Amino acid sequence: LVMIATNLMGYSNSFIDAEDAYNDGNYELAYQQVSGMEIKEADLEQYEKYKVMATVSAEYSAYESLMQQELYDMALDSLLRTIGRCEKYASDAKRYGCAGNVENVKAEAVGALSTFGIGEEEAMTLYNMDDRSEYSKEVYRIIKAAGLEKVTEE
Repeated sequence: LVMIATNLMGYSNSFIDAEDAYNDGNYELAYQQVSGMEIKEADLEQYEKYKVMATVSAEYSAYESLMQQELYDMALDSLLRTIGRCEKYASDAKRYGCAGNVENVKAEAVGALSTFGIGEEEAMTLYNMDDRSEYSKEVYRIIKAAGLEKVTEE
């Protein structure tokens, strides 16, 4: 009986902690609080909301970190993936009640594209490229055109 109560408390506390993190805009932490748990039916939508937001915001967090490190090629790649993932998960975000938050992340990412001298349409074209070699060439071309030629080794 004590084990059951402890497990229930742990489960409830994880969702409380996740909601606090989510409300603070720390979407990755929110998802970490509940990932790996056996999710109850009643909490499934909340769990999926955390997962969607963690998926889109993680790339933007990576972009910010890479920019601080002046790893511009990798930063642009993360920014392109942020925008692409926002598009990819837009319908899920709507279903789970986090479309506004996904749009906010996307708006930040689209705004950051100006650093590289490209717009949202070009970003989506790049994101949707199947040829990874051509994709890399385009990323390096954009970096060079923007005057941000410090890149990582190939």
